[in-house]
Amino acid sequence: SRPFSWSTQINTHLQINSPFSTDFARDYTLTQEVDIIYEITNRISISTLNTIRMVKDRDRDARLSLVSSNNFTFFVENQISLTIGEQISKAKGLPFRQSFNFTVNYRIF
Repeated sequence: SRPFSWSTQINTHLQINSPFSTDFARDYTLTQEVDIIYEITNRISISTLNTIRMVKDRDRDARLSLVSSNNFTFFVENQISLTIGEQISKAKGLPFRQSFNFTVNYRIF
C-alpha cells in the first residue's frame, strides 16, 4: 500500500499458489490485484480494482482472466454505507460480462 496524499491510496497484491505434491509448479494460480482509492470527501469515496488471474493445470494450457470493478461509496453514518458498483470481466473462452450492483452495508461492531 502506498498513500499519495490524504485522499488517494494505491494498493497492490501478488499471490502465487501451487500444491505441495508431484504437481508442484505444474499446477498454479497467479493473481495480481491493484486497487486505487480516492476520497472525494470524508463521506464519499471512489475505488477501482483490477485483477489479472492466470490458472494453469498440469494437463491444460494456462487460462487468463481479467476483472475490473469500479465502486462509488457514500458513508451515511459511521455504521451505514451505500455502494454502487460496476464490474467488467473477460476470461479466455467465455463471453464478456458486465454487472451492476447496489449494496447497503451496516457495521455491527
